[in-house]
Amino acid sequence: MFLQSANASQGIVFSKRGNLDDALACYVEQEKICRDTGEKKYLQKSLLDQAGILMITGKLDSAMLLLQEQEQICRDLKNKNGLQASFAHQGLIQENSGNPEQALKLYQKQEQICRKLGDKKYLQLSLGNQGNVLRKLENPDSALALYKEQENICRELKDRENLHKSLGNQGAILKTRGDRDESLRLYREQELICRSLNDQDTLHRNLNTQGLILMGKNDLKGALTCYTEQEKICRELNDKKYLQAAFWGQGAVFMSSGNLDKALKMFKEQERICREINDTESLHISLHSQKLVMNELGRKQ
Repeated sequence: MFLQSANASQGIVFSKRGNLDDALACYVEQEKICRDTGEKKYLQKSLLDQAGILMITGKLDSAMLLLQEQEQICRDLKNKNGLQASFAHQGLIQENSGNPEQALKLYQKQEQICRKLGDKKYLQLSLGNQGNVLRKLENPDSALALYKEQENICRELKDRENLHKSLGNQGAILKTRGDRDESLRLYREQELICRSLNDQDTLHRNLNTQGLILMGKNDLKGALTCYTEQEKICRELNDKKYLQAAFWGQGAVFMSSGNLDKALKMFKEQERICREINDTESLHISLHSQKLVMNELGRKQ
């Protein structure tokens, strides 16, 4: 038992350090020992850990084979916790493989087990994952109900990381529906949580979305504040994909307020970045926006 436990511990350390190859080697060695000794309780955990690494590295088929064996062992042992974890991982693989219906069934199986176990930590994750799939399947009403339940559980557990994800997902659905006020309220709460967690990546995307909503409400000053801060964060993160979006937002605000020279400057900066990162879709938007500005400048001359 000591040897398999030592390999498992080393695997965890390597995983936390991002050294996935060495972590996988440790879990494989743990698997061999568990098969020799017949320790199925730890064998299933080794298979699950290996599958997690294989999923990260994109080897989904190999991961699924391990998870299916792990699932069967958990059924034999009546290990409900290990079984729900297996369904969660298999669901992610199916979702990432373009099989949303299969993913949903697996997440629902996980949900059933978590409710029986009273395991709210993993229940809220299952609800969130189901919500994500239902949005892909264009069932926003059902997704919203699941996100709301996830939100309530996260508040109870004081799980701020998953709470802000739920708020953002709800906000996105309500934004699509045209409910700007409620959507903005959710995004602003998400913003506060992201600031407290120092989650800069989610924060700058949140600010971009708030900027779009505020522009729709004709709050140009508020929108510009969001886009300007987003630009600052994206520069710090060297995130050029969203930096160009921040410039487009600022350009749109300046154009709406009649400051055409500043608008053109922002759209040109967006163009420069889009060419640099080969973002053809956003480049087209930038060029179209510049054309609109030039036409408006031509009318005023």
